[in-house]
Amino acid sequence: MVIAGSSAPATLLSAPNRQLRILSWPDYFPPRLLKEFTLSTGIEVEITPIFSNAEMFYRALEPKSIPFDLVTPGHGWARRWSSSRLLRPFREAVYGDLALDPLLVGAAHRDWSFTSGGLYWLPTVWGSEVVAWRSDRNAEFGHSSEGGPGYADIWNVGSDNKSLIRVSSGFTGAGLLMASRELLNPGDLWAARQDKVTMERVWGEIIAFCIARKASIGGYLSGFPSVELFFRKNPLGIAQINESWVDKLQSLGLKVISRAPKEGALAWADGFALTHRGRNQSEAETFVRYWLDQEVAGRSLSSHGFHSAVIGAESHAGFQYRMRLQERYPGEARSQLQLMPSAGEWFTEKRAAFIRDFLEAPIPQPPPPEVEPVEESLPPEGEKPALEKS
Repeated sequence: MVIAGSSAPATLLSAPNRQLRILSWPDYFPPRLLKEFTLSTGIEVEITPIFSNAEMFYRALEPKSIPFDLVTPGHGWARRWSSSRLLRPFREAVYGDLALDPLLVGAAHRDWSFTSGGLYWLPTVWGSEVVAWRSDRNAEFGHSSEGGPGYADIWNVGSDNKSLIRVSSGFTGAGLLMASRELLNPGDLWAARQDKVTMERVWGEIIAFCIARKASIGGYLSGFPSVELFFRKNPLGIAQINESWVDKLQSLGLKVISRAPKEGALAWADGFALTHRGRNQSEAETFVRYWLDQEVAGRSLSSHGFHSAVIGAESHAGFQYRMRLQERYPGEARSQLQLMPSAGEWFTEKRAAFIRDFLEAPIPQPPPPEVEPVEESLPPEGEKPALEKS
């Protein structure tokens, strides 16, 4: 295999016994594609698996650990990696001609440009939270409102105990709903992650909005078992959940379908980053360009189940994946993804306090129905009521 668009010299591509160490999630890199990369370049790839962003960060930070060349941090960890000074920026020649999603690249420039002009993170894969429901019990849902389902269906004042949410992201979705109704100013949700005063105001309004609709929430997810139980016991319910869990539900035979909320799906993204301690920068850059090639990125989709940051990668994926992508992200949904900026630890602490306020608040009781007074009908003047027969 020839590496599409590689900037590495041909002599390097054929050089044997070159090394590359990657600290990443275990399912990102299908073995067959890694083998093709090694056969094409002579670069041996050693992947050390991790299972959380925190584990990745602290293993890379440990001075006595293996000097990894590449890491794949989540977008939301930008502040942590910036303050650690563990990373080095990519050269523009590495990514300048790659067909990367403009929305994700924009988020990279917004949050991962630690120095003037330097880009420290390149997006690789992404996913989001979707609105999901049982199609066999709720056939009309998703077609009842213009533009499809959205956060209003989660925070519906007319439904009782029909919605399942993740505690933190459920309220962020409510904030997007408020912004769509002009109850929040544009950009408020992002500004609230950067400034404590703005956060107090914005989240105070969000939690008040949610408390007024608390009766609509029927559960708070705590892992996949809680999601499965919800859909089995509440067949008319809807949920705001990670789309990978929709795949699991479907594999269990549950007829659950999903759509990106029309106000914009809350998205996550992972990306490549170069470390200062890495000894194989040239090999790392070669690998990045290989993995962000349209064909290679598309062929990996069926392995890890996420979505690619490479425009057009889906054309090289299987039919089932393409149909699933089209079903969940119709129309302009992919260009409306909401990738929130990273925030400091103070934000997490303050948000937890607002969430406690919501959880401790009583469910508002609807006012009693108004009953019009019944006026006693009197006979016209001069008439006497008829006497009942004894």
